Parts: sequence; C-alpha cells; structure tokens
Amino acid sequence: MRLRRAITDSVGASVVSAESPPGGFTPGVAARLLLADGRRCFVTVASAAYGDWVATAYRHEAAVNVHLPPSVPAPRMWTHLDDGDWF
Repeated sequence: MRLRRAITDSVGASVVSAESPPGGFTPGVAARLLLADGRRCFVTVASAAYGDWVATAYRHEAAVNVHLPPSVPAPRMWTHLDDGDWF
C-alpha cells in the first residue's frame, strides 16, 4: 500500500488498471498503468531485498534517463522514487 500511494502521489492521479508485459531484465515489476485522468505511464519497481545489483541498476537508469537527448526514442522519466527499500 505504501508503494501504491507513493506512485499515486508522484503521478498526481490514482491508478485505474495495471498490466505487466512479459520479459524483463531484473526481478522487479514492470507495468503499464492507466491513470484515473486518462494518462498512461510505465512504472518499474524493485525491492532492495533483491540485492545491491538491482538497486544499482535502477539508480543508474534514473541517472541516465534525465540526460537523454530529445532525439533518443525512449520514454522520459516523470519521477524517480528511492526510499532505500524500494526503487
């Protein structure tokens, strides 16, 4: 519940539905979200319990994403949450 609230607060709308695509490179969760205001977003979440390498990978992704030039066809990060337990 704490994690759901953090996501809701950061995107500014409640989550109506979530769909997790198959695949992935980490043991975390990846999901496409539909928000109550009609926007869509993609969220990746992982627990520190998976190990230091997971936290390092998620932190690195956040650090790199903000520096991508507009010409790179990649989603832009709205926010990055890191409370030490969840990334």
